[in-house]
Amino acid sequence: KPPLIPSRFFASRPIISDAELSPDGSKLSFITQKDGLAQFVLADPATGKTIATQFMPEAYDVVGYTWIDNERLLVYAVGIHREKRYWYRVRKLFVAIPSTNYVAELIGDPLLASSARVLRIDDEENTVIVAHPAKRKQRFPSVYRYDLARPGVGILIQPKIEDVLHWSGDDSGTVRLGQGIVNGEILLW
Repeated sequence: KPPLIPSRFFASRPIISDAELSPDGSKLSFITQKDGLAQFVLADPATGKTIATQFMPEAYDVVGYTWIDNERLLVYAVGIHREKRYWYRVRKLFVAIPSTNYVAELIGDPLLASSARVLRIDDEENTVIVAHPAKRKQRFPSVYRYDLARPGVGILIQPKIEDVLHWSGDDSGTVRLGQGIVNGEILLW
């Protein structure tokens, strides 16, 4: 009979997760744990040596990321946000440049960022197309274009339509399809 595996191995986070190469293959990125929080590590794939290490601000825990170009990442992180007497578990989107330790919130309001869905990243235009509600307690998302050089500033490109829960875009970033459910039926706009 094989030995039992200790339960801590099932409940603990992996030492390294989400390893990806940069678009040009010159950097290897991954998430690792340090003092209970996830951090980014960039390494040289040829030598394995660390190039840069970066923590997220305010003790936000990295849950995923996407390369924007060979230097910048769009980072998904979760944390606790306090507003008045309430505590919220929120998801934020950050633009990060690990080689310089630059981090900026893409969407300033954490309660709006929690429901954000990235539709497209355009490194040539230096923008990200994101769907999220226009204001708090609004159920249906609008679509915004965020300038990566000026995080926090979104330009409305598709206002909300009642009953549209999800937006989809094509390769050029044009919003082409909205989908929702009305009276139990899936509808497309």
